Amino acid sequence: MKKFFFLISLAVIFFSGCSGKNNINANIRQEQAIVSTQKAIVKAADESILFLMATYFNNMQKYSDSKMDMIIFSYYYSPSSPQTKLDLGKPAVKLNGISIEAVELENDNELLKDVPINNVWNRYYLVTRKVNNETLRLNIEIYPFPSALLELSKEL
Repeated sequence: MKKFFFLISLAVIFFSGCSGKNNINANIRQEQAIVSTQKAIVKAADESILFLMATYFNNMQKYSDSKMDMIIFSYYYSPSSPQTKLDLGKPAVKLNGISIEAVELENDNELLKDVPINNVWNRYYLVTRKVNNETLRLNIEIYPFPSALLELSKEL
């Protein structure tokens, strides 16, 4: 009887060790996204907080063949009090000192599946441009907050 329970236990351990390997690719994508992400916290004069995050997609294997450099950035606005909630406008964005158009993404956009932190209360924007530098300097300004500089590195 002891041999029977031992063999059943061994079989369960063996089969559970063989399962769950489908998640390895998802973990690698998540790891590549985290490594390619920078964040910043900016405070306004009224003590409101803006949390910014930018992810450089071309470092991820899935997007490495893209001809254009792709960056998705997001922000979350936390007012200092419910009475002082501001209606923030579209961000003014510069990439390596050059003004660039940021396209707002819907929360159900397919690209957002590869962003390390994806929340429905964040606003997401896509920036694309071919940049020859190894470092991408993304400058984001959302009035009335001061600008924030996020530096993203290319893997070569």
